[in-house]
Amino acid sequence: MAAAAASDKAVPTIEEATRRLAVVNLAWDVVTASDIFVILASFVPSGESLHSVHVVMSEYGREKLALEDVKGPPLGDFEAAAREHFDGGEVDDTILGNLMVRLYEEDRRRYFYAVVTFSSPTAALNVYANVDGEEVEKTGSVFDLRFVPDDCELDISQPRDLCTEMPDRYRKVASVASTTQMSKARLSWDQTDPKRYQMLTRRFDGEDEQLLDMAEYLAPGDMDDEDEEAEGRGEYLDLLKTDRNAAPTGDLEIEFVSSFDSGVQDKIDALVAKRDHDALTPWEQVQLKKKKRKSKGKVDPLDMPIASNPDEFLAGQDAVSEEEEVEEEESAADDGLVGLLVAGADTEAGHVDLAILDQARKLQDRSINKRGKARRQATEKLDGLLAKHAWLAGCLEGQDVDTKDSRFSAVFDGKERAFAVDTTHAEYRATSASDQIAAERRAATRAEPEEPSAKRGME
Repeated sequence: MAAAAASDKAVPTIEEATRRLAVVNLAWDVVTASDIFVILASFVPSGESLHSVHVVMSEYGREKLALEDVKGPPLGDFEAAAREHFDGGEVDDTILGNLMVRLYEEDRRRYFYAVVTFSSPTAALNVYANVDGEEVEKTGSVFDLRFVPDDCELDISQPRDLCTEMPDRYRKVASVASTTQMSKARLSWDQTDPKRYQMLTRRFDGEDEQLLDMAEYLAPGDMDDEDEEAEGRGEYLDLLKTDRNAAPTGDLEIEFVSSFDSGVQDKIDALVAKRDHDALTPWEQVQLKKKKRKSKGKVDPLDMPIASNPDEFLAGQDAVSEEEEVEEEESAADDGLVGLLVAGADTEAGHVDLAILDQARKLQDRSINKRGKARRQATEKLDGLLAKHAWLAGCLEGQDVDTKDSRFSAVFDGKERAFAVDTTHAEYRATSASDQIAAERRAATRAEPEEPSAKRGME
């Protein structure tokens, strides 16, 4: 445009090339330091090198962006310049607004600039001769290169982005049509970041590349947990400081310097763990206890499938050793008090009896069906409970089955017998009730009259 041509005429010139080039008037919404580095590095002569590319905000851009944060894009500032294109004549508002947006988008290219540093003026001159005036991919903008005098100091300490080496994984500039390539100008002030849009919509080529890209847009998943834990540690550290600082009296001055030695750290961890544990409900505390037990290599017997088999032939195929069974027995004894924990501090007789009865029945089952050390351990613990709680004997022995009940006729009646007890089933347990059922079936079988055998012959 005419304005651009006028600005080019106003650019001062220098007699000798320098090792620094300034890149201006690019579509900075889509062009990054990595893009410039990759493109310009292709034109560096052999034996020379490209050191760095800094994309920094100009003073003009800093002032404009500060106003846009408050008032939005200042399209009205370009109305007068837009009307000059029509020599002051009548113009449709839509056409005028379209031109105002186009002028605003061109002005946004002055918000940033890039400083490219080479190894020598020769390298910078070769890049300038081959690249200046060439289009940057399909962004609708061209490279506008300017030599930076050696005595000119530019503040590049806080770049928007920086590139000092060839990227390991590089994707070309996002192909986003600019206002100079469209018949209807589009305002880019609140548009989605083209790089982000490209990353979220493309098909990933590999898992590593996916993780590399996503790391730029996702915060660590445990950030909130770490913040809460650090906050809790800070609270207790302040308490420790207060206690120690309050101790000195009189003229004696003692200055406390906090340091996370092992003792202080352990105390803080214990206090934080206690506070978190107290905040849990009784059910959550039970689940936490089971989780800790599993983390130590112990298996909760309630979570294991029952696979007891009384057959001696299969005894060697038992996957659980006697030592593991003893550990399960000890953990099962602890689980007998789960009812008390769930009930909280309630110590009524009904709750205590149910918990102890449940524990005794588990021990009785193990004393019958287990073998070796596991059976001895279960028997000893069961005897201890029976000696301590006399009422348990009546509860454990009072499990007789009424075999005369008509509801069980399909099991005991010889004529209508339709079911049998499979003692080899994994869920079968030998108890006093099961022994009573087996004895009744044997008695019913012996009481059945023998049927006369059929005689073969001719009448």
